[in-house]
Amino acid sequence: YLTQCKALFNYGVKNNLISSNPFSELSIKREDKDIIYLTKEELNRLKNKDFKIKRLNQVKDISLFQASTGMAYVDLVGITKDDIKKDEKTNTYYIQKRREKTNTEFLSVILPMGIEILEKYDYNIPILSNQKYNSYLKEITDILGIEKNITTHSLRKTYACLLLQNGVSLDVVAKTLGHTNTNTTRKYYATLTKTNIIDEVKKIF
Repeated sequence: YLTQCKALFNYGVKNNLISSNPFSELSIKREDKDIIYLTKEELNRLKNKDFKIKRLNQVKDISLFQASTGMAYVDLVGITKDDIKKDEKTNTYYIQKRREKTNTEFLSVILPMGIEILEKYDYNIPILSNQKYNSYLKEITDILGIEKNITTHSLRKTYACLLLQNGVSLDVVAKTLGHTNTNTTRKYYATLTKTNIIDEVKKIF
């Protein structure tokens, strides 16, 4: 909010609407937030859970697909069967489009779990409203005993974390997510978890 106020007053000064910016001497620092995502163990717990309610099973499938592609909710809504491409040489499925939010191109390689979901729904993933999706995700995580505020955006981050934890470079992850530059990716994912640090150091002994 303070950053937006500062920008607004700068606009006022620039256009001679006010004489000075009361925020000009204010240094605004953003607090680093923890990345909320599902671990491999939590993803498997979700995948193996058979919910008794149809809508929860559908949301489970949608969330597994999103965690297998890293797509933002707004991009997921507009996906069609024609958007699913296959590289015949490697037998790999992927999605290559432009993000609705930034118009930046992304190329998302679909993880095997996502292919299973696509085949289950004949390549037409059922999509709920963002509000209902997040609400049902809360219900699902409560049932599974996952004490995290998992949202549609958390599932996008889950994909990025899976790639990074398996040795995919930041540059490649940035491209799969459709980030405009690698600085965005580095800022949020470079210091992912203590597990990464331990795993990397263990390689030398």
